[in-house]
Order: sequence, then structure tokens, then C-alpha cells
Amino acid sequence: MRHFLAPRNLVLTGALAVLALGVYYILLPECTTIGAVRAQAGSQGYRTWSGESLKSFTHSGNKVCVPPGWAPLGESAAGDGWVEFPDGVTGVLYKTDSFLSSTITPAKSEYAVTLLYPKELSPLDVETHTDVVESAFNNVGALYDDSPKDIRQQHTVLVTAGLAGDTRTTETRIYPDPTLQRSFIVRNPGDPRSEELLIHAVIHLYNRHALSGTEYKAFQQPFSEEEFEELEATWAEFALNTNVEGARLRLLYLYQVHTAVMTKNFDLIPGPPFNDETGFGLLRPTVFVPQNGSYLEHQYGHYILAPLVMAATDALLAREHADSVLNLLQEVHKTNASFIALLAQELGEERVVELLSYARGEALIPYSLIEKAEGVYILK
Repeated sequence: MRHFLAPRNLVLTGALAVLALGVYYILLPECTTIGAVRAQAGSQGYRTWSGESLKSFTHSGNKVCVPPGWAPLGESAAGDGWVEFPDGVTGVLYKTDSFLSSTITPAKSEYAVTLLYPKELSPLDVETHTDVVESAFNNVGALYDDSPKDIRQQHTVLVTAGLAGDTRTTETRIYPDPTLQRSFIVRNPGDPRSEELLIHAVIHLYNRHALSGTEYKAFQQPFSEEEFEELEATWAEFALNTNVEGARLRLLYLYQVHTAVMTKNFDLIPGPPFNDETGFGLLRPTVFVPQNGSYLEHQYGHYILAPLVMAATDALLAREHADSVLNLLQEVHKTNASFIALLAQELGEERVVELLSYARGEALIPYSLIEKAEGVYILK
């Protein structure tokens, strides 16, 4: 005998099915699947990029699906099969079986650093990257009077070098946004610029991304907080670099661009980004970049002129057999002192006026100061 459900039972069964389906979708949050990513250039390489083992991508703060065999880096929230990334920074997913890792515990830093690197990297290259990471965190940690804590902060340095090519051009480098949780090594082992960029990122862990200890930035007039962040970070690239020849070459490059801008000699420009002749001609040379400043003005003011002003400062301090920028910054970090006020005590008001004229782009920094600074950093 065939049995039929009464119409009322059919309605009830259907309602329960719909309810169960609704509960299922409530419990399983929607997430966005990241497919192929359009590569977009940043200042040091591709900011967004995708390959077989790595994806760096923009997002709208929505949940991002994490496929099986992949893991996020720098997420702000996570659930079953999904993650969220902080607003304004690129999301990063990597294929777990394509990378190996090791842990570095620097002696002068509260961070425990995971070095995450492509599994095909040679042991010698891994050792080189390890040494660079350890020295960067130790040297920067000492600058901020840091030390290991009972519970260390966790940070990951991901090696993207080699994933997109030989790293000699921006089109062969991958540089997602650094954050408090992550930094990147984007150039081959032994490339001086690789260490410089990592030092710069680690400085920003302490002076930009840190949740505390940055109060001193509010007392650094006439520099804004962002300007002082870059003064420290760009100076540290050569001042805390273990590669003294790399430090010397960096200073010479900076001074070549500075000379080109101050003498309006475009022929001296060695390459991007200042090889835009129209932008070069309109560039206003100052560390104090106006709010409507162009991309090139920010690049020049923060990444060319700022470190040269700091190098000139170290040179003047050395001439007077006075203190060093390193020691003065340590005092700033400990006591919230004004860097300019400390300089006035060491050099006098007249010299401070001279340094600020360089920072405002009113005069060419004498090459004799750069030569003196070379000795400071090479003999450190």
C-alpha cells in the first residue's frame, strides 16, 4: 500500500527544511574567494601579486576564504575557513607546503621572529637571511632600549625574494604592506638594499605600529609625527646596517639625487622614481612635504632628504666631538625629549638653524658633511 503525507505534514516538513538550511547559512559565514590577482606596483615591488604559492591582495574588510593547504599572514580575525585582514593593508595568503620556517629570538628585542622562506632556498641563503633578521631586531631593539620579556611578541618575516624573478627590478619583487605582525625580505641574500628595507620596516614596528612607547613623537616639532618616523627609519637604513659598503653606496645614491634636485640637473638622476622629468621639474624639495604634495615630493622629502639631513647631523656632531644621533635618539625614546632641543645643547642654536635650512630645502648640503658621515657609519 502506498502512503501519502497529508498536506499539513508536507508544509511542516518543508518549513523545517527551509529553517535548517537557513541555520546552516547563518552558521557558515560567507567569504570571498581570492582568485588571480592583478599585479599592482608599490614603492619597492609589487604590492599586490599572485602566484602558485603566494597571494597579496586588496580587500574591503570582508571575510576572505582560506583554501585547504593555505594559511594567512597578518590576519586580524579568523574562523573556520575564513580570515579578516586589517583595513588599509593588503591581505596575504601563502601555500603552507611551499615554505619552511625557523624561529629567531634576538637578544635585545622582545620579539620572537618566525622566518618563513621558500623551501627551495639553500641553507647558505637561509643563514644569510637569518643573520640579517637577527641583527636588524637587535640593533633596532637597542635603539629603543628593548629587551626580551617573559612572553615575547610574535612577528613573521616572510621571504618573497625569488618568487617573481631575480629581484633586480620592481617587476621581479613582491612587497605586500608590512604590519605589526609581518615584514618582508624582498631582495636576494647579500643585496645591501635587502637589509636596509628590513631595518626600515623594523624601525616602524617600534615607532609606528607599536601599541605603546611612541609618545615621544608628539614632542618633535617642527617635524610632524610621520616626518619624524621617516627621519628615524631612513637614517637607520645606513646607520644600523651591518654592510658598511652598502651604507656608503646608499649615502652616495641619496646625495646624487639631492644634488640633481637642488641644482635642477635631471641628467644626474640615476633611475626611478625621479626619472619622471615633468614631476622632477615641479618637485618642491623639503622634508616638510605639504598636504597637497606630489608622490615625488613625498619620495624625495621622506626618503632622500630626510636621511641626508640626519647624516649631516651626525657629521656636525662628529666634527664637534659631541654625542651621536644614535645616542640622542636613545635619549629621545627614554625621556620624550625633543631631538631638536638636544641638538641645540650639543651644537648650539646656529648649527640647528643650518640643519633646518637643509630640511626645508633652502640649501644644498655640502658634500664635505656626507664625507664626514661616511666615516661615522663605516667606522661604527
